[in-house]
Amino acid sequence: MRKLVFNKKFLAAVGIVLAVGGCFFVKGRMNTKAADDSIFVQNMSVQYKQCEGTSKEILEEDIDEHISEEIMALEEKGHTYEIGEALSAKDSEFIPVIKQINDETAYEAIGGITVKNKNYVVKVKSAQKITEEDVENALEAVKDQLN
Repeated sequence: MRKLVFNKKFLAAVGIVLAVGGCFFVKGRMNTKAADDSIFVQNMSVQYKQCEGTSKEILEEDIDEHISEEIMALEEKGHTYEIGEALSAKDSEFIPVIKQINDETAYEAIGGITVKNKNYVVKVKSAQKITEEDVENALEAVKDQLN
């Protein structure tokens, strides 16, 4: 019988490759499971993503997390932004984010909705300033998609 002897560097390299591959595999599975759905409503892009939990607190935490991620991404890229006054909708409030990217202004509003006892984070994107009526129309379209 032949005895196999492995070099420590070889084992370390294999371990690193497997760890990195595992991270990509897990990340890929997570991203496909939590992929956003999107629709277009009156020249606005509306994205929605189901939250893990059903309580109002979890929905609020997920909304805060989405806003924080958006702000961090803007800051990392050196873009300027402004957070506006909350926009009220029937079932929730949306936080508008006005972004300056390459001398162009982009508008987003991030909020949440509950449909059939499931919570969703909703992001409305537009080239025009987003109004409360726009948010209402976006929420109605999301509800129609989910029902």
